[in-house]
Amino acid sequence: MIYDTLKNLSKYPSLVRVKKFLDKQNGTILDDGKYEIDENCYVAVSEYETGAGKDFEAHREYIDVQIVLRGREYIFVQDIKQGISTTEYDAQKDIIFYKSNDAKAYILDGSNFLVLDVDDLHKPGVAIDESMKVKKYVFKIKKGE
Repeated sequence: MIYDTLKNLSKYPSLVRVKKFLDKQNGTILDDGKYEIDENCYVAVSEYETGAGKDFEAHREYIDVQIVLRGREYIFVQDIKQGISTTEYDAQKDIIFYKSNDAKAYILDGSNFLVLDVDDLHKPGVAIDESMKVKKYVFKIKKGE
């Protein structure tokens, strides 16, 4: 897991595609949907209301780079070894859900980003003080790229 400010994004060689994509957008926020960056990377754009959050999730094929563009939310993170799976792995969606306790909360607020590897359980979309609308980019980078 990496938690850092957006101004430091260029310090991570594995995130060059993310930095180039954001620079190319020049502050323009895309509509909800999936946008392919290259054969090993895409970005999922979504807008939603924060709340209690759902179960923790993990992925096996893709690493997440999560960036909130508008609004703010907590995202809870914990090592996958501390969770108990509640579903079977869905290879088509690259997702499996877990129950977990004692996770650490990180704030995503438009000034920072969070990189989640395949061994990081995460529970995004949690309201900080009250529910609010959040616009978010989740970059998906194929593991090993």
